[in-house]
Parts: sequence; C-alpha cells; structure tokens
Amino acid sequence: MVIRHIGLMICAALWLLATPAAAMAEEDAVEPAAKNAVLQVGIVGDVMAQGLAQAITRLLEKADKPNVKLNNFAKGSSGFVRDDYYDWNKALPPILAANKLDYILVFMGSNDRQSIRIKGRSYKKKTPKWREEYIHRIDQFLNSIKDAGVQTIWLGQPISRGKSFSNDMALYNEIYRQHVESHDGVFFDVWNLFANENGKYSRTGPDVSGQVRTLRAQNGIHFTRRGYDKLAFQILNLIEATENEEGAEVESDDEGEVVEAERYDLSQTAGADAIIVERVEADPVVEKPVAAGDQVFRTGQGPLAIAEIAKTGEALTKDVKNIPLWKSVLENGKIIDAEFGRSDDFSWPRN
Repeated sequence: MVIRHIGLMICAALWLLATPAAAMAEEDAVEPAAKNAVLQVGIVGDVMAQGLAQAITRLLEKADKPNVKLNNFAKGSSGFVRDDYYDWNKALPPILAANKLDYILVFMGSNDRQSIRIKGRSYKKKTPKWREEYIHRIDQFLNSIKDAGVQTIWLGQPISRGKSFSNDMALYNEIYRQHVESHDGVFFDVWNLFANENGKYSRTGPDVSGQVRTLRAQNGIHFTRRGYDKLAFQILNLIEATENEEGAEVESDDEGEVVEAERYDLSQTAGADAIIVERVEADPVVEKPVAAGDQVFRTGQGPLAIAEIAKTGEALTKDVKNIPLWKSVLENGKIIDAEFGRSDDFSWPRN
C-alpha cells in the first residue's frame, strides 16, 4: 500500500513538471502564427477610394507584403448625402460583420456638395439642418466602426483647383476631423500633401521617388496614378507606425512663429460656412518630413513617427526661406547675381 502511494506521488510530480514545459512548447508553436497573422485593412468611399485601393494594392505587391491584405468596399459616386443611391449606414454593418478588419480607411466627401433629403424634404448644403443631418450620418457611421472594434483612419479631402470646391472641402474636413477624433479615430490630413510651397493648388508635385510629376487629374479634383501612389505610400507608412507603436515625435528647438490661419467655426448654428481668422502658434517643424522613396514598410529602419505622417500640413509644406541655394537654382530657376568685376558680371554702369 505504501509503495502504491509513493508511486502515485511520483506520477503526480512528473505530471506537474511536464505541464509547464508542454505549455511553453504550445506557446512557442502558436507565437510564429501570431507574428505571421495577416493584417486586414478595409477601404470604403467613392471613386477616389477606388483609385487609392488600386494604388495600395500595387505598392503591397511591389513591397512583397503578403501579411497585409486590402479589402476594397468602395462604391463610385457614393457619399453621405445621397443615401437614396447608396446608404453607407446600411451597407457598413454587414461589411463589418462579414469581415474581421483591423483597420478601415474612409475616403469620401467629394460627392456631398448637394442638397440633403430628410423625410421627403430637401435642405440646401451647409445650412443648419443640412449640417445637423450630415453630422448625424457621420456619427452613425463612426459608431458602427467603433462598436466593431476596428481602427478608423479617415482621409481628409485634398485641396482642389476650384476655389468654391476647395472651400467646401475645407469645411467638410473640419467636420470629419472633429468627429473622427471624438470617436478615437485618426484623421489623416492630406491637404498640404498636394499643395505647393505657397499653400495653393498645384497639379504637379514630387511623387514617391521625389521627381516632380503630374499628380492631379485634369478636372482638378481626382488624382493621377502617381498621385494615388503618393497617397498610398503615406497611408501604408501610417499603418506601420500605428502597428509598431514605436514612433516618437521629433523634438525641435524651433518654437514656431505666429501665423495667420483660417478655421471654420463649427460651433455656430446660424452660419455653418462662417470663417474666422485667428492667430495660432505653428506646430514644431519636423526635422525629417515624410520622405519620398520606393519602399513601403522599410526594413532595417524604425517606423516613421505618427506625428510626422499625420501632420502633413507642417511636415510636407516647404518653407521658402529654408530652401537650399542649389535647389532654388536647379529646380526653381533662380538666377544668382554675379560678383562685381567677375567675367560674367554684365551689370551697367561698371563703376
């Protein structure tokens, strides 16, 4: 009987010793699978979202990133106003239920410059009732994403050639920014990414390789293939920075300068499109702006800081005062005055 008890004790001890080892072996077996899990990214929006989806697909194939999958749910000519054509608040919940997404990219708004219908009655754009319903639809949309546990990255509308169109898009961007951030999402401001050094619309600009190319379509709203590629490059690096969570804001000794900035006052109920001009402190200058390049998810380097990527207004706007001399001569055609008395000094009179 004693021998039997001793045998049982020995077996129990061996089982206890084997259990942690088995658990560790099981964890080791699961860990590689977790590391190699496919990151599911969805994109919703209008025809501009479709163009962006194609660009992201191209860059993922070029960078050979099989661990990232893009799911394209974009619908051309859609938006939040014409829910009779396509109702995103009805279409989105089934999409989220059928697809286990990690991120969802939202890129639309260019089709929303029209009257909105509420219970059979039409309200002109930017009127108080229009704005109230528009914001309600956006909040409903964002609530669906947040309830599904998906991270939102909302792309703002870019600057456009038409002044009226750009003014409307600037107003919509302020609405998007405020409500996306209030739902714990990320608002990605692309306005200055496609503006020139003076903050104005420009059809051309540096592409992902740093070469000046045509980035905008002839209509002054949509992008060319190179323009979509540039935008896709920024978005993929933003996702990488968010995934790694190793990005840190770049410190700068520059305290900034007081500048004039236009802001839409969304708190006003009487005039949704009222503009106020205020003096604001410029954000710290980023030492290394989002660099052009032909690689996505670059290996051997830390991810770009989220602050560097998301704040494209400061990171990608060129300061004319800080443009190097060689760049002004070779790219901008600046003429350097010859030194007095030199052989190429043709100034007159000679004294």
